[in-house]
Amino acid sequence: MLRGAGLPGLARRRDDAVYSIFGAAWFTDPGRLFPLVRRRLRPGGVFVFSQPPAIPGAYGPQGMYKGGFAGKAMFTYRYSYRPAVRERLLTRAGFATAGAQVLDAPHPGHIGTLLVRAVAP
Repeated sequence: MLRGAGLPGLARRRDDAVYSIFGAAWFTDPGRLFPLVRRRLRPGGVFVFSQPPAIPGAYGPQGMYKGGFAGKAMFTYRYSYRPAVRERLLTRAGFATAGAQVLDAPHPGHIGTLLVRAVAP
């Protein structure tokens, strides 16, 4: 794990923006990730992420297998919540504002995209 050793100021550096495209914000417990991202942002900094929207009725952490169904069992978790819950999780983590919406897919009946934006105070 990089802790800034040999790179002066890296551990204290603060960023203007952090983004995740179908990545860490989907596969990391938001109760752990969101406060870490918030602390990393400068005042007014933006955290933006996208992922598939939650399947209706299937909210919270959900296990999934990685690498197919053959061989050694490997698994991970993904975290799916309704937009309003994402907003609450972000404001509880210290963000000044948070907005989340599901963008419709270009073709009817296809999977849309959850797009979330939060701003540090």
